[in-house]
Amino acid sequence: MLAALPAVLLPVSSVPALKALPVVVTAAVAAAAACWPRSGRPPLAGPAALAAVLSLLLDPLYPGPISAAGLWGLIEATALTVLVGRAVRIPDARTAAAVTALTGTALVLLPLRLSLHQPGKQLADHLVGAAMGLLVAVVAGGIGLYLRTLDTRRVRAIAEAQREQRLSVARDLHDFVAHEVTGIVLEAQGGQLGETDPAEAKALLARIEAAGLRALDSMDRTVSTLRDPDGTGAAPDRAPSPRRHGLAELAEVVERFGPTARLEAGADSGPDAAAAPEVEEAVHRLVVEALTNVRRHAGTGAAVTVRVERDGERLRVSVHDDGGGAASGPAPRLRRRHRGAGGLGLAELTARVEALGGTLSAAPAAPGWTTTAVLPLDPGR
Repeated sequence: MLAALPAVLLPVSSVPALKALPVVVTAAVAAAAACWPRSGRPPLAGPAALAAVLSLLLDPLYPGPISAAGLWGLIEATALTVLVGRAVRIPDARTAAAVTALTGTALVLLPLRLSLHQPGKQLADHLVGAAMGLLVAVVAGGIGLYLRTLDTRRVRAIAEAQREQRLSVARDLHDFVAHEVTGIVLEAQGGQLGETDPAEAKALLARIEAAGLRALDSMDRTVSTLRDPDGTGAAPDRAPSPRRHGLAELAEVVERFGPTARLEAGADSGPDAAAAPEVEEAVHRLVVEALTNVRRHAGTGAAVTVRVERDGERLRVSVHDDGGGAASGPAPRLRRRHRGAGGLGLAELTARVEALGGTLSAAPAAPGWTTTAVLPLDPGR
């Protein structure tokens, strides 16, 4: 705004100061509004509307001289053109439409301020001036609309990236942290069921410690992902790469469940099976989620079979438990809701499996429960 003041004040000496004052004020207000910062207070809509109203009021009331109308009008027209383009980008759609219409009308009618005070001008001359103003307003509005479209796309992209990050964090917390915490709780409950000799107590505490360390590691990765503005999970003092879980880790996951769980995998569907990384990730999360549900609802004493087998170009994964019926003696389990209401884990996994072109089912299979998924080895084919 300060940079525009010399240009605004330069022509003052060429016309009577009092008569030029309304034009000077209107042009100065329009120039100030055009330079108004996007994050300014009050918002741009206020200054832009004020500049447009002053311009519209001055058109029929301007007393002259014509030279001032031309000089100051050029500055005002430039400012109004900028305001039309900026008004289109106002975030609120209704406010943007109202302010754009107001500033556009002021720009279209601005030439009349000059032509109305020139003798001999015909209606056609007035219409030509208005048409030129309309053309400039349309071009400025079109540019502003294009920039508004880019703004909208950028905002949506940021919102989608933030949503995806939140979902990723929620998945990690649910699939890994909750899995380990569930194990810790059940191990602690198991230690309270009866007398435990020192050796067993030491082994129990070691398992609790290991599960706690794994939970902390998962939380560290999640927190580092949130801290990193690029979302790559790189903390200032270290740069952990995004962790991928696959078939090779299934044996460890099943072993951590306990001695009542076993993994059955064919030679062509074991850890060395060729499957797309996203398929292996989905299979790993499915097994973790299913075992977590077994722990919660059937207890650590339930006999569990995790079966991975290749069926042509598809991979079949099933997790079956006996409902705790094979356990000798009481087994700790979480006193929670019925098995179908354990949260959004299976719903999230179902969506992921279906996105890869597979199917997932979870249903009672007397006397326990079976979760089965069938996925293509390579969803991209």
